Amino acid sequence: MTQHYALAFGPFTLDFPQRTLSRDGVEIKLGSRALDILVALAEALGELVSNQALVAKVWPNTVVDEGSLRVHMSALRKALDDGRDGARLIVNEMGRGYRLAVAVERQTVFARGESFARPPAARSTLPILVGRIVGRDAVIDGLCASLAERRLMTVAGSGGIGKTTVALGIAHRFEATTSARAFFVDFAPVTNPASAASTIALALGAPVSTDDPIPHLIAAIGNEPTLMVLDNCEHLVDTITTLVERLLRGASGLRLLVTSREPLRAEGEWVHRLAPLAIPGDQSSLKIADAMSFPAVALFVERAVAAHDAFQLSDANVTAVCDICRQLDGIPLAIEMAAARIASMDAHTLASRLVDRFALLTRGRRSALPRQQTLRAMLDWSYALLEPSTQSILNRLSLFRSSFNIDAAVAVATDADIDNVMVLDAAADLVAKSLLVSDSDQGATSYRLLETTRHYAFDKLSAGNQRSAVQRRHALYVCSLFVDPGPAWEGSARRESTVLHRATINDVRAAFDWAASLEGDPAIAVRIAALTSPLWFQLSLPYEFMRLAERGIEAVVRAGLTGSVDHVQLQIAYGHAVWHTRGPIQAMADAFGEGLVHSRALNEPEIIMRCMWGMWSQKLQSGQYAQSLEITLAYQQMAAVSLQLSTTQTAKHTLALSLERLGHFDKSFDLMEDVLMVDSANAVRAGHANAAQMDGRIAAWTVKMRLLWLQGRSVEALGLARNAVEESLAVGHDLSICFCLTMGALPVALWCGDRGFGLELLDILRSRTRKNGLRFWDTWADGFEAIMHGTPFDAREATVYQMEIFATCGEKSSIAALDKLGRAEEPVWCRAELLRREAMLACDHDADFEAMLLLALKVAAEQNAHAWSLRAATTLASLKRRKGEVDAARAILADVREVFSDDDNTADQQAADALLHLLSCE
Repeated sequence: MTQHYALAFGPFTLDFPQRTLSRDGVEIKLGSRALDILVALAEALGELVSNQALVAKVWPNTVVDEGSLRVHMSALRKALDDGRDGARLIVNEMGRGYRLAVAVERQTVFARGESFARPPAARSTLPILVGRIVGRDAVIDGLCASLAERRLMTVAGSGGIGKTTVALGIAHRFEATTSARAFFVDFAPVTNPASAASTIALALGAPVSTDDPIPHLIAAIGNEPTLMVLDNCEHLVDTITTLVERLLRGASGLRLLVTSREPLRAEGEWVHRLAPLAIPGDQSSLKIADAMSFPAVALFVERAVAAHDAFQLSDANVTAVCDICRQLDGIPLAIEMAAARIASMDAHTLASRLVDRFALLTRGRRSALPRQQTLRAMLDWSYALLEPSTQSILNRLSLFRSSFNIDAAVAVATDADIDNVMVLDAAADLVAKSLLVSDSDQGATSYRLLETTRHYAFDKLSAGNQRSAVQRRHALYVCSLFVDPGPAWEGSARRESTVLHRATINDVRAAFDWAASLEGDPAIAVRIAALTSPLWFQLSLPYEFMRLAERGIEAVVRAGLTGSVDHVQLQIAYGHAVWHTRGPIQAMADAFGEGLVHSRALNEPEIIMRCMWGMWSQKLQSGQYAQSLEITLAYQQMAAVSLQLSTTQTAKHTLALSLERLGHFDKSFDLMEDVLMVDSANAVRAGHANAAQMDGRIAAWTVKMRLLWLQGRSVEALGLARNAVEESLAVGHDLSICFCLTMGALPVALWCGDRGFGLELLDILRSRTRKNGLRFWDTWADGFEAIMHGTPFDAREATVYQMEIFATCGEKSSIAALDKLGRAEEPVWCRAELLRREAMLACDHDADFEAMLLLALKVAAEQNAHAWSLRAATTLASLKRRKGEVDAARAILADVREVFSDDDNTADQQAADALLHLLSCE
């Protein structure tokens, strides 16, 4: 008996053995050659049929060229309306052959009176996994266990994230550990929703021929334990939802594992959002073993070795490989495409060129679906499934470089054509379709775009004519996040606002770049630079801000804003940036000086005081202590009428520092005790910033620890230094850490002779200065390194105060430079020690030597600086002993040593005690 069957594809059916073609039940006439071609393609069930095979099939035992094939293929396509509305039924792979681009199902045609009989139970149709699954073991284990309890599970996620791989891993493991049979159904080639059920039937080996195939499918499945993987369902989500609900109700042994870029929202569905592979954080360096512990890096290395067997992860390329994985958000398909490029370029080149990732990543596996052959095609598929308004909203959201909330989305995406409700609906739809990532923290929902998706959507935005208008809204939104920067500069801004704002830094960069460009708005550029200035210092990025501020100052003139509040705020911030990056040079004084002129014209007292603080700081840091005192006394007068606690605290702090640098240690100490007492009484710390954008408490501690040491209380000084370092590291603010180390902890450690502590602190300092381009603070590290390691140091690179600190630790080039400046003749904080050091280096005659040491003792006594007194007395006693004046030597040294407690055991006390012991024996 001749078997009657049909091959169905799209809206077409080929009936056999009569070989008739119909479309939606209407017969279509074809020439015999065109029909032969169609039969050959249909019988291949979507597989590629080579040109040679088609010629052999259509013209057996005849020699013809491929031109004849193209002629009849053209006629066939015309008869089928192939290509109408851009949809292709027959696809040509250039030089290779042709295939049908839609699923083909074989249907058994039953004669009238025949009944459906359940076919023999087919066994597994799961595709074999060729490659190793990287980084998904925990997910597969967990979901496999969950599948035993849940009948409908959807693995959802963005394109290329590995949903199919994970689903197959789960299915293989589930099949191996249970008695269930497993089937795999791929809906990627299915374009007609009406073919969904027949596609499942084909996978089951149970073709159907009725209008409602579901009963036949249920009968074919029966009650036998069965797992069915329904892959790539996002474009048929409505149809699949209805289908799976009916199947689950009718087949009690059935479990369904679905992969889709969005959930089905079906009854009983349990959704797992598949995350990208874990990637390394933004670290400056990472050991190879540590890098390989991240699945994204492990996948890249495995695929790179497969593409180029000479590749290996090394110290030279590990940073670049980690950067590649970060730029690609840990998306497996993108990482595999990038790794395939290793055969033609090194990792560093690849990392730098990912800015043009859509042109670069175009080498997916040849056997992959067309939409997985290139990175752009992968996103084209998801983008095409969106409503036009949602596409437009996604494009606009691409301007966000960091997380954003729904208010931000509304502010940037709405205009005359798109309202608030449309944005709310679009956000929900984009999250559902895995194009937008939703995060929830303490009840607040935020959104972010994966970098690859953002690049894609930004390209779409750039291709339209609305980019500039959207960028303006984005820039204005960024401005709205920041208010008057005054509280941040004065140290009264709440710490929570700092944490909130630091997440916006990439949006600040993008908004400023647009505003400062020729197509942007210079007034907005100035506004952004002024409003966000404290943020850059809170993030310890003064070098980057200095470049931004220079562009902002240029924009001031273009915007006609010279002398405005924003201009003055920008000048103040620029002055701070110069200090942290280049030191207290004249450019720092000029910036604050210009700001002071304009702020006085504006009659803004708070801004005037911030400019005065900057001028005071420049004088203090450059060694002009008397001038700094003049400025801070004027500052005190303005602070006296201020009701701001932060202002009065700053006034005391500045006065204490000027007095300390001029050798008035007791007055300075009393002022710092007042400052710290008020700080301790203030239970809630603000933004961890003072007027210098340092942590206020840590900055005050540096003064106190120096003064404690000078008073001869070295145990307390060293204890406070350790506490301050611990606190600064806990705060995590690099500028505060640098300040703590250089202005307090390192000098105290070296003065006390604790070299081990000093070396530990030097390592911490170097790690901060080099990471952030803080050249001024790096000079401190150079000097301390010269002291501890004996490396060369050029004092000409240092400020006067830096040379003073280094000189008190014995650095010879600094001592010589200060001698040339005549610094030992001025009333400065270290005059006694400079006199002693210069005497030891320059004096050849005992009489001159002794005279300078006696003067050093006198100065130290006037300053009540017991530490300097002990050093001078020890050196003088050594001289007296050499001259045979033992009793005088013993009297001088014993008189000074008795001021110190027995707990003090620093290098200076040890040297004094050792000399006293020798003197007592003589």
